[in-house]
Amino acid sequence: MKILRRTFVVLFALLGIALVGGYAFLRQSLPQTQGTLTGAKISQTTTITRDAEGVPHIEAKTLNDAWFAVGVAHAQDRLWQLEMNRRIVRGEMSEILGPATLDNDKFLRALGVYHTGQAQLANVDATTRTAIEQYAAGVNFGIAQVKVLPAEFLILGIKPQQWTPADSMGWAIMMAWDLGGNWASELMRAHFSARLSNEQINVLLPTAQNVTYPNAIGYGFAFGASPEKTKFAGLLDAAPESGVEGKGSNNWVLAGTRTTSGKPIVANDPHLALSAPALWFFASVKAEGLTLTGATLPGMPMIVLGRNQHVAWGFTNVGSDVQDVYVERIHGDSYQSPIGMEKLITRSEIIRVKGQADVNFVARATKNGPIISDATPGAAALVKDKPLALSLRWTALDLDSLPIRAGLLMNLAKNAEEFRSATRDYAAPAQNIVYADTAGNIGWIAAGRYPIRHQDNDLHGLAPAPGWDAKYQWQGYVPFEQVPQEANPARGYIATANEDIRPNGGLQGLGYEWALPYRKLRIDELIAATPKHSVESTAAMHADVASLAYPHWLAALKAHTIAPKTAAGKAAWEKLRKYDGVMRADRVEPLLHHAWIAKAFRKVFADEVGEGSATQYFTERRDGLRPLLLALTQAPQWCNDVVAGTKNACGDMLSIALDEAVAELEKRYGAVDALRWGDLHQARSEHRPFGKHPQLSK
Repeated sequence: MKILRRTFVVLFALLGIALVGGYAFLRQSLPQTQGTLTGAKISQTTTITRDAEGVPHIEAKTLNDAWFAVGVAHAQDRLWQLEMNRRIVRGEMSEILGPATLDNDKFLRALGVYHTGQAQLANVDATTRTAIEQYAAGVNFGIAQVKVLPAEFLILGIKPQQWTPADSMGWAIMMAWDLGGNWASELMRAHFSARLSNEQINVLLPTAQNVTYPNAIGYGFAFGASPEKTKFAGLLDAAPESGVEGKGSNNWVLAGTRTTSGKPIVANDPHLALSAPALWFFASVKAEGLTLTGATLPGMPMIVLGRNQHVAWGFTNVGSDVQDVYVERIHGDSYQSPIGMEKLITRSEIIRVKGQADVNFVARATKNGPIISDATPGAAALVKDKPLALSLRWTALDLDSLPIRAGLLMNLAKNAEEFRSATRDYAAPAQNIVYADTAGNIGWIAAGRYPIRHQDNDLHGLAPAPGWDAKYQWQGYVPFEQVPQEANPARGYIATANEDIRPNGGLQGLGYEWALPYRKLRIDELIAATPKHSVESTAAMHADVASLAYPHWLAALKAHTIAPKTAAGKAAWEKLRKYDGVMRADRVEPLLHHAWIAKAFRKVFADEVGEGSATQYFTERRDGLRPLLLALTQAPQWCNDVVAGTKNACGDMLSIALDEAVAELEKRYGAVDALRWGDLHQARSEHRPFGKHPQLSK
């Protein structure tokens, strides 16, 4: 026993030594925050001072030195994030992660993100190019200072690669991808067209009320009637996530007439995907008489959201339709364009795959854009029996799309008009930008590039269009002065929340798919409720949890009889029919409502679209409320069961759905009365890529 005890003592001692040694070793991967670094590509001494929260404050004599320092700070704090950003841009994830990401890499190569970034870089002005080059030099200088690499590099046994200016241009394209998902809606419409009419599809994927719906061509005209033919076999899975509904951003700007200080207040709450580390990186920059403070994006030099000493600004996503999918007729190495047969544009790529042989990939493109259906075997097989392919036209791939140049100009603006003028160079992603200057001016512009579609385009960009027909080609872009914008309105404020921003329903080219208006209406309510706002009242608005969607849902239910059969279902309905829509974490009603909507969507729509398609819809859009509201108020025939051939009252379907939703909650989590919204609705910041690993994600 003594020997056994001694053995355990020795083992625990060795374990302790290993843990202490490992901790000490990994601590060396933390950024150097004291001392002097020499050899930097800067003209004069530049300092990076970190505050108590670790936020870097950069002071430099020149802006180019400051951009270099931003790159250093990004490399110090976000080296793995930069490495993943670079590999995503280049489609090089499989080199370190293996075949699991091969389809993702193929899609990114087909899309040509890095290739386009290189071409766009050639079009920037000298000042912008120098800023991007200095930033890249700063990142690479920061990499060179690392003594011990972060744990992700050690786990995978790799070293960080050099950052290039083209990587920054490519990452700007990827941010535009993250905020624009119309292409997926187009594919889903074509998918549903195998089973549904256009009118039915417009309930599932609703558009603005004043759209003239397509009637000359069915959404799935190119793919035949077989559902298997229109699944797009993995194409949506191969692409990086983009434009997922359920995320949304809010911003507003208050004029001095609406504030206690008499000065404008700019408020911004960008709801982008949560990740570990975070997407945003806070910093301040002082150089050449300019003082900038706000959020940067690792991969780019400028302050994206924030302020200088003259102007403050904030973004929300417009959600405009700036992507069109085209069906291309392919014949060998040529395709049919509106003017006849033309040669495909091709580019040979080699994709390195960990543990496997290299993969040779040929990226193809037409004048409409890159052919994305080459990305996965399933998608390619979709059109295998026809000489067809799918290409993508997208504003962010225009060679004169230069968002980093626009961002740098915004950083330099000295007043509201200079700031507005800086957005002329902004193409994608289209953003609602609110701004204010120290002179008291406030404004908003839906900055971005919006395609003008032909008056005879009966698809309106809502579904894949024939690439060989001239009427589906873009006719240019909406002129800058016609882009929705406003300055110094009499009401004293401007607010946006991804809602329909078209003036009086005009400017159809901006798009047809908008977030529900409830967040914007709630902002309007809260601003109106307080005659003069302060920073504190604005912060309270950000923390507001009241949903105006729920009262609208209750109003739609009045025409239907809700009568659950189970005791638990009845108890849930008693709570829900009295619920006010305030989604506090300590309440059970938001959880019941959320579970009910999810179950009701499948009850009402799955028999028409198929259970798999209903699941895919929720995965891609996460918005069951809008089609349910349309079914309840305008199209109750959706409640009939087309499989069983029975006619059902919508109230009966919703009652069954509530019973089943509550039963499912009880089965998974226990008594519903003991559950709270905050127990299950939790913010999860997922690591890329280890957040997908069952052990490393814990």
